[in-house]
Amino acid sequence: RQLKRVQDEQSKKELEEKLEDLEREIYANSWYNATYFKIAEAYPEYLKRLDSNNYVDYGNLQRKTLDELKENSEHPYKIIFVDEFQDTDPLQFRIFKILNENCDYFTAVGDVDQHIYAFRSSFNDFFDEFKRLKKEDYTSLALNVNFRSTENIVNLTEEFIKPQRKGNSDKNMENHRTDCNNPNFLIENSDSVEEAENIFDTIK
Repeated sequence: RQLKRVQDEQSKKELEEKLEDLEREIYANSWYNATYFKIAEAYPEYLKRLDSNNYVDYGNLQRKTLDELKENSEHPYKIIFVDEFQDTDPLQFRIFKILNENCDYFTAVGDVDQHIYAFRSSFNDFFDEFKRLKKEDYTSLALNVNFRSTENIVNLTEEFIKPQRKGNSDKNMENHRTDCNNPNFLIENSDSVEEAENIFDTIK
């Protein structure tokens, strides 16, 4: 009887702990959802206040630029150069499309291997999309000489990146620097803890 009482108390305690964990999880999720719902609710008011004070943020500046160009696509810019084109997002591409239609020269420079802005809806297919919109005298030029890195770095990165490139890529990197060729390391890790330990051991 005493053993059963102890077991019942343990079961009750375990159940209470599970309920507490569940309540904490529900509260955390509810707070998270409520917070982001309020942000979404507040956004139209935020835009209204920007307009009433003649302010713009980065996203709003791009949206207003597109609105202006859609109303009047004529612009005085005859030569347009866009750097880091691989990080173009859909809104920016619509701006570039209008600019391209009304200029003499449009140059887009970028490296799809350095594409890092997917979190804001950019994706490297905008190079291909731009080719489909090209003027008849469109020219594609691969810049295959790396002036920044040494031979061992270029060779290692090429070995890693090349299999992931599109089949129609004409990119084949070569190095220009010969002033030094220090050792480099490729470290493969299963998680962030192993990564930290391997980096520590390498430095040590």
